[in-house]
Amino acid sequence: MVRKLLLCGAFASAMILGTSLPARTASAQQGGSSASQDQKAVKSVSGRIAAIKDQGKAFSLDVSGSETNKKSMDFVLDGNTTVKGDVRQGTTVVVEYQIADNGQNVAVSVTATQA
Repeated sequence: MVRKLLLCGAFASAMILGTSLPARTASAQQGGSSASQDQKAVKSVSGRIAAIKDQGKAFSLDVSGSETNKKSMDFVLDGNTTVKGDVRQGTTVVVEYQIADNGQNVAVSVTATQA
């Protein structure tokens, strides 16, 4: 229980810090120094935050679907990830992400939605 509370607190802190990062525009993405990340396709998925991991630097998302066909996806946050809204375990979110060269799903943005 305490561990879960600490993880949620760490994730919330990371999310708050993430919202203070400057917003990236499409033109900045195209001409930015991280060209390799920006050239990858951005995908989008919605679901419920199932778990917060790695001291708020990663999370699992239960993707919407039927009860018998539930899918879980793992995401990592980096210095370019933007977070909008109060995001914690159980929050319904929309995640825009890119697949890194190592196969990890890197969250570009995490936006809390009303369930």
